Amino acid sequence: RTQQIVAHETGVADTVDPLAGSYFVEALTDELEARATELIGVIDGLGGAVTAIEAGVPQRWIAESAYRSEMAVANLTAVKVGVNAHVEEAEATELRLFELDEMARDRQLARLDRHLAGRDDVSDALAALSRAAVSGQNVMEPLIEAARRGATLGELSDVFRKAFGTHREPSLW
Repeated sequence: RTQQIVAHETGVADTVDPLAGSYFVEALTDELEARATELIGVIDGLGGAVTAIEAGVPQRWIAESAYRSEMAVANLTAVKVGVNAHVEEAEATELRLFELDEMARDRQLARLDRHLAGRDDVSDALAALSRAAVSGQNVMEPLIEAARRGATLGELSDVFRKAFGTHREPSLW
């Protein structure tokens, strides 16, 4: 498998001697540098990285690149060993479908109730975490203390949501 991947996916077999005086490797390096410099120029032209990210530009580039890569594999213009080339016949396997355990939710809620009933009061630890988050201080110590006292992931997450809000990825299209 490794030889097939190296031969087909790296482009190393596209030249007679890929390390011929390192010319081929140097050409690839030069191409990569030129493309990176071009993209950095675009980002600088937009006002810098933060502005570009807020506008969704790098995210869009990544999405477009991923789409082009997937389409190249799908239409066989790019080889992906094990996906569209050198694919082994899959053995017939029986698919096991997910079976919902109707009682799982009730068991988990009962477990949560036992946890909440058996812990000490965590309100002061959560308040300390909130103060640290809102003031911009390091939150690690109050976070660990709140967790040690038995604060739930939901309670800890609520503190951070109140302090920082909820991130919404901007739409790329």
